[in-house]
This record gives sequence, structure tokens and C-alpha cells, in this order.
Amino acid sequence: MKAGGQFCGNRRLNKLIFAAHTNFQIEWSVENGVLLGRHISRKKLVFVILVGVFSGALSWASAGVVSDRFEPFDSETGFYFSQSILSIFAIYAGYKLGIGALLIYLIGAHVGLNLYAFIVGGAEQRAWALLLVFTTIFLLIFPLIFGLTGKLIYVIQKKSNKSRG
Repeated sequence: MKAGGQFCGNRRLNKLIFAAHTNFQIEWSVENGVLLGRHISRKKLVFVILVGVFSGALSWASAGVVSDRFEPFDSETGFYFSQSILSIFAIYAGYKLGIGALLIYLIGAHVGLNLYAFIVGGAEQRAWALLLVFTTIFLLIFPLIFGLTGKLIYVIQKKSNKSRG
């Protein structure tokens, strides 16, 4: 650490590093229209992770309920239904909590998807566990898009409110 509490020469980077270094919290802000995120407490962070894991497992389980297939990407109905479950909280996370929370939610959802498939699935899913880890990343594309859309709506609303007074 440099003199005066500086980690490096970049002021914005110092702010992020200092926030992570002192409280293990994610601190983000919007400056000059550039998205840097926002502050998330540990309590919200744990909540977002748990919701992500639960949503991931629920989305995988729901695919088998609405279709005759165990895996979400084996049936069109199961795929879209599981994507809608993952996207609901993704929109909320992007809009209310920021990009950092959205990414943390998606990581939790990825863990939930894979845990459910590994624990509840048969020998085939366990044998293909490594492949499953990579293919389930594709199940997070739509929720990511919806979450980023939620964040875009938030930024547009904030700018609109600032311009009105």
C-alpha cells in the first residue's frame, strides 16, 4: 500500500480495492455514466448467493416437472420454463442490487444447477459431471441478459429522474 492509503495510482480502482480490503464488501457506484456497481452488505451477499443456489436447483427440478426430460436443455418446454425461473430474480438483482449482485446470483445459480443434477441425477449425470459444469454455463445466458436489462432500466430511470430535477 502506498502512502496516504493508496493501493495504486487509479482513484476508482483504489476505491474498489479499499472497499474489498477493509470489509470484504462489494462497493460500486455510477460515475459519469460508467457502471461501477454499488455497495452490498454481507447479509445481502449471503442472501443473493442462497437465492442463486436455490433458483438453480429449482430451475433444474422444474424442467423435469413440465417436460418428460430430466435435463432442461433436452426439452424446449423445460428449457424455457427453467430459464424463466432463473430470470425472475436476475431482473430484480440487476435492477435493485446492481451488476455485482447479478453476477454473484448467477454464480450461485450455476452451483445450484450442478448440485441438483449431481445429487438427484442418475449415474449418467455423475459420469458427465465435468461436461455438465461447462454446459450449464449456457443456461445462464438468458438470465444474464434479463439482469443486464434490469440494470439498464435502472440507469435510464436514474438519468431521467436527474434530468427532471
